[in-house]
Amino acid sequence: MVTKSNCTQIRVAVEAGQAPITLPTPDGRERQFQPQRPVSSEVRAAIQRAARLAWQQRDWMPERTVQEGRQAIERARQEAIVQGRAIDDEREAALDD
Repeated sequence: MVTKSNCTQIRVAVEAGQAPITLPTPDGRERQFQPQRPVSSEVRAAIQRAARLAWQQRDWMPERTVQEGRQAIERARQEAIVQGRAIDDEREAALDD
């Protein structure tokens, strides 16, 4: 939902003339990214976090990307089980079917 506060944040960002965000490219170079429309500070921060992650992972081999992804999924699954938001195994999923 667009609020007056959000509009104010966007206006301030536009008036501040924020610098473009540097992103890595698949060929190993970099490019500047500047949103075509004004964005809130939260959106800009999310883009910057994604850019930092891309820079950290740019030299990873595909196998490492897969391994890190599987580990992240397993951590999220374990956390969900501990918090009672996920099913432990197939038997639990079959209950009440």
